[in-house]
Amino acid sequence: MANPTAINPWQDLIQTCVLGSARRHARIRAAGVLGALVDEVQEVAESSEEERILMALATTSLAMRAGQLTRTAANLPAPPAPCPAEVKEPCGPYSITLLNHILLDEAKGGDLRRVPLVRDWLTFCRSENRVIVSDYLPRLLDFAKERESLHQLLADCGGSHFFWLLALNLEWREAYKTLTGVAEGQDSLVEKIELGIDAERFKAFAALRQGAPAKALQCLISLWEKEPYEQRLAMLKLLRSGLSMDDEGFLEECALADRRKEVRTAAAELLSRLPASRLVARMKERAQSFVTIGKDKKMKINFPDEFPASMARDGIEESITIDSRIGQKAGWLYQKVSFVDPYFWRDYSDYSAGAFLELILASEEWSLPMVLGLLNATAQYRDEAFQDSIIAHEGIHLTESQPGKSFLHSLPPAKLERLILRQLPTWAQTDRRSAPRLDLWYYLELVDFQWSEAFSIAILKFIIKEIKEKVPVFGHTFYSNAANFGLHIHVGAGSQLDDLNLAQAEVDTWTRNGLERFIDTLKLRHEIYKSFQTCQTTAN
Repeated sequence: MANPTAINPWQDLIQTCVLGSARRHARIRAAGVLGALVDEVQEVAESSEEERILMALATTSLAMRAGQLTRTAANLPAPPAPCPAEVKEPCGPYSITLLNHILLDEAKGGDLRRVPLVRDWLTFCRSENRVIVSDYLPRLLDFAKERESLHQLLADCGGSHFFWLLALNLEWREAYKTLTGVAEGQDSLVEKIELGIDAERFKAFAALRQGAPAKALQCLISLWEKEPYEQRLAMLKLLRSGLSMDDEGFLEECALADRRKEVRTAAAELLSRLPASRLVARMKERAQSFVTIGKDKKMKINFPDEFPASMARDGIEESITIDSRIGQKAGWLYQKVSFVDPYFWRDYSDYSAGAFLELILASEEWSLPMVLGLLNATAQYRDEAFQDSIIAHEGIHLTESQPGKSFLHSLPPAKLERLILRQLPTWAQTDRRSAPRLDLWYYLELVDFQWSEAFSIAILKFIIKEIKEKVPVFGHTFYSNAANFGLHIHVGAGSQLDDLNLAQAEVDTWTRNGLERFIDTLKLRHEIYKSFQTCQTTAN
């Protein structure tokens, strides 16, 4: 007869399986009906201990299912409470079919295309107040766990099942912890910063900086002297989040005095973002000493005879390569102008942004370093008056220099679109050759923004018109970025797909390959959008 005091037979058997029968012998004993069954299993003739353990496990499992062994007696957790009922309607089957197509689509750009398409799908799902079919949610939880940009969208579309599933899966709970309100403690983050591997350290430092900027700064100060310069530089750049005058003392007195030029340059860039910093004050003083405006309303540049050591400390390089036409001292001027808020020049000269820009361009000898520096400064400080003046000036070629490209990156989408659309008539002139038309794609390659519907339709109409007129509107830039352009175009431009498909028949095979990738991406996004619209209409 089995010992009536024996308990937890299930755990007893599991522990034996984990440790191995050579290290631990299972009692394989239980009370009541289960005990009788297990005793009978043990008496099976010519069975090894391992076979008896497996048969006991099977018997115990059946006994639990039959109610002969309670979960408490087996030391098992209570089953989860049922998931709360969904309030929102699920998305339709066609929407799920399209989502499945996206997730399986490995041949057309990989994650560079897949993640934006999933983001689109979730965005449309949320906008139509729908939820993901519960059976499909675990697959998306796995897909998005390492892609933080999708987390909030997935939570918004996951309904009540989202957090219910997180509670049941430790891996998901850890991946989505920012959504569950379970933030990692500051002491734990500090420990990771001090002892973790590089990737873990930087991630922990970024999290600490976001939640407790002062503590993150103190942590950086305590580690500063012991860190290799690569780590100092990486953590220094993370100070941009939550940057304030509380950081000015460390940046000015410690980082700006670092022996490595790269660290000093990064510190100077951060200090330039603090209008009240000592570095900004010094840069303004230098700008005034370098640039004077005479009574004749002409700009004069005054250089020191030698490169001052104080400028090197502030992140200015003695020799810099920015343009073959810019000499060493002109490079000093370029860097000084790059650091100064463009508003300073309006205040200093009492000129409007447009008038000051004309003054610079009139100084033929120094116009290039001044303009390039002003492009950098306008990109950093987002000065709207100088943005508008630079955009309006056709003599400044923004795609021909790195400062010009930085300026383009900094523009708000509406201004970017106006800039590009303003040039479309020029690009489309019948007496022009292919290069100006191809400039369109180069402009769009340089910037990364979601196109408005009106802009998207204008671009498609331009493409259709140029194809019909047998004009070479495409080139390597378009072919290399066709799918990416299709991801940025507004889905409302799908109304032009029929005309675009008709025009496609007019192009050669080489051009068609790029155009098909563009059309395929737009068509898929448009179908996703329409699938949710149809679902909403059906529900109404």
